[in-house]
Amino acid sequence: MAKNKRNIAGFGEVAGNSNINNDDNVNIDNDKEVNNEDELDNFFKKHQNKNEEKPKVKGIYFDPEVLIELDRLKNQYGRGSISEFVNAAVKKAMKEKDML
Repeated sequence: MAKNKRNIAGFGEVAGNSNINNDDNVNIDNDKEVNNEDELDNFFKKHQNKNEEKPKVKGIYFDPEVLIELDRLKNQYGRGSISEFVNAAVKKAMKEKDML
């Protein structure tokens, strides 16, 4: 049995140079609309208020039955739901006692 001689294809063979369009007025129409201005605006809006108050972590202890329910809440509503729920509950209680 004779071995076939294999060669690596050159750039011209792979790129297909015969189909090159040298027209300077080429208009490529993609389905996606590129809007870099919106992305840049969003970047600057996100970073302009660096001194704005951000949520802080505070370790607190819960009774076991409360932790069980908080874990169920997290499993049902996902990441961040415990913080949102506890913040809402504490704010409501503080407003009722005229503390906030």
